[in-house]
Amino acid sequence: EKYLNTQAELHDMIVGLLGGRAAEEIVFDTVTTGASNDIERASDIVRKLVTKYGMSDRLGPITYGSQHDEVFLGRDYNNGNNYSAGVAAEIDKEVRKIVDECYEDCKRILSENRDLLDLIANTLFEEETLTKEQIQNLVQYGTMTSPQEEAAKAAQEAEAEAAAEAETETKADDAEGPAKDEEAPKADDNEPQQDVTDEEMEAALKELTKR
Repeated sequence: EKYLNTQAELHDMIVGLLGGRAAEEIVFDTVTTGASNDIERASDIVRKLVTKYGMSDRLGPITYGSQHDEVFLGRDYNNGNNYSAGVAAEIDKEVRKIVDECYEDCKRILSENRDLLDLIANTLFEEETLTKEQIQNLVQYGTMTSPQEEAAKAAQEAEAEAAAEAETETKADDAEGPAKDEEAPKADDNEPQQDVTDEEMEAALKELTKR
């Protein structure tokens, strides 16, 4: 499990969270409330980057504000910040600057990969949900499954088909077996006939005479 994030990783997180709003602007030339939660999360990361993590080039490695977000009984509401109004204005400017830069990066990336954006959007419309692995496959291969997965799936289908055919043949052989055994033996037309003796011929003639 990872507990640390680099400045570059935080930047990528912010860009990713702004993707929904940027996509709306690029595709529909308008914006909706759909990305409001992502914007809130992105703004929170940027503000922490500036005031808590000390990653602002302009304001330096300094923590601004109280470490406690809650207001307790006996605490003065006005003593929550340990910086002046001027510093607060600088913080707001730095937050705005970082958000704007990330938003422009996001729009540039989406515009340069518009075909991929449309592919993912259409696939998501059909499937309703996509996993991280499926999105990675769409980016890399243009399909939700990788070539390795397709090959494994084809092999499984071929194996199942072969097993089904073998089972069908076995059942057919079992059904034909008893029928063959029950067939009466046929007389051989080429089998030589047994000769009739004189005694047998004489007895036959006497029998005919009696009639």
